[in-house]
Amino acid sequence: QLQHRVPALDGAAARLEAVRKKQIARATLSARTAFAKQDLAGAIKGWDTVLQLDPDNELAKLERQKAVTLKAKADQLK
Repeated sequence: QLQHRVPALDGAAARLEAVRKKQIARATLSARTAFAKQDLAGAIKGWDTVLQLDPDNELAKLERQKAVTLKAKADQLK
């Protein structure tokens, strides 16, 4: 266990986390936009991206499942 923290590393970790959060926000917006346009494959792809960045994101899991279910129903109608 490290007793001394390295400020430069703390700053780098904080910047990486900020970038990750921006990527999650961007992917969330993309998924929601696709869903609103009834682009279910695009919505699923967006939620997959969110889950790659944040595997424990419960909202992304729920929204992805909703899109998968609707896509399956839509595909049956074709």
